[in-house]
Amino acid sequence: MVQNKSAIVVGAGILGLATARALSLKGFSVTVIDRSEKAVGASVRNFGMLWPVGQPDGILYNRAMRSKTVWKDIADSIGLWYDEVGSLHVAYHTDEWTVLQELHTGFSAGGRPVQLMGSDEILQRFNSNGLLGGLYSATETIVDPREAMAVIPAYLHEYLDVQFIWGQAITTPRLASSTPICRCSALQSDSRGMRLSSSRRSRSRASRSCNG
Repeated sequence: MVQNKSAIVVGAGILGLATARALSLKGFSVTVIDRSEKAVGASVRNFGMLWPVGQPDGILYNRAMRSKTVWKDIADSIGLWYDEVGSLHVAYHTDEWTVLQELHTGFSAGGRPVQLMGSDEILQRFNSNGLLGGLYSATETIVDPREAMAVIPAYLHEYLDVQFIWGQAITTPRLASSTPICRCSALQSDSRGMRLSSSRRSRSRASRSCNG
C-alpha cells in the first residue's frame, strides 16, 4: 500500500498530463519528468480531434465523453481554444446509407446527440454530388494540440501543484520504493535501475512501477 501518496509520471505528453491530473485529484503529490524541454512528441503532432463517436457504447464511450468534459473544463479555466464542431458521416451508396440508419437507431437509443440529415440539408453546406444523406454527431470537438501542450503543464502546476522536471531522460525504473512511477513514454532498458540523465546534475531515485 502506498503510504506517502507521492507519484512520478514519466512523460509530459497528453497521457502523462492526464495521468498527473488524475493522481493529483486522488491526493498524490505528483512530479512529471520528461526528457525534452517541452512536449514535442505525438501529442503535439496529432490532428487535435476529440472523437467520442468512434467509441462503442458503455465504458469506452463514457470515458471518451468524460475526457471531453475534462478538456473543456481545463480550456475554460485558462482560455484555451476549442470548437465543438461535431462530425458528419456521409453515404453515397445504399449500403452506406443503411449502415448510417442503423447507427442512428442504436446511437439514439443510447442517448447520443445524433441526427440523420438528408442530402438537401447537406447540400447547403457541402458538395454532395450523388449523396444520399449523412449522420451528424454533435459530440466531436477540435483543439489545437500545440497550444494545449504548451499551456496545460502550467495549468497543472498552478491549480494542482504538479511539479515538472524537464530535460531529463529516465531509463529502466528499479522496483525499490513505494513511490509509483507511471510510465507514459518509452524507456530505454538496461539492468542498472532507473537513471535520470541530463546536462544538469540530478539525484537518482528508485521507485515502484505502474502502467500509465
